[in-house]
Amino acid sequence: MKCPKCGAEVASGSRFCTTCGQSMAAVSQPAAPAAPQPVRQYAQPQQQYAQPQYNIYNNMSVTEANLPAQYKPLSPWAYFGLSLLFAVPIVGFVFLIVFSFNNNNINRRNFARSFFCMLLIAAIIFVIVLVISLILGNSILDQIRSSSSYYSYWK
Repeated sequence: MKCPKCGAEVASGSRFCTTCGQSMAAVSQPAAPAAPQPVRQYAQPQQQYAQPQYNIYNNMSVTEANLPAQYKPLSPWAYFGLSLLFAVPIVGFVFLIVFSFNNNNINRRNFARSFFCMLLIAAIIFVIVLVISLILGNSILDQIRSSSSYYSYWK
């Protein structure tokens, strides 16, 4: 590196010129090759969600009057009538199975499926109670028979 005042050669890293004493801080150092900067990884921008659009059916807003038959809601009396129908022993079970897999009305299908699940839970509870009563029933009756003075009196 050269001194800007006298032009003498100065060792690089010296703060002053050894010939004239000029400060070398003002002299720009030759630019060393810069170390490569690490590439920053930015998170993916979050997807922007818009307000859902309301369905338009035949250029009208959707109301109960213009819903397709598949989505029409059931009245409380329809639920009551379906409950009575499903309670009939054989015919009701057939209708329950048919309505559970039928897509003509989504609400009726979902009600039949929930009724079927309730029926399965009731059947499982009935079987558990029946098994427990059969296992414990004989031992309880034997204890009552052996300890009861009333039974031994009439024997």
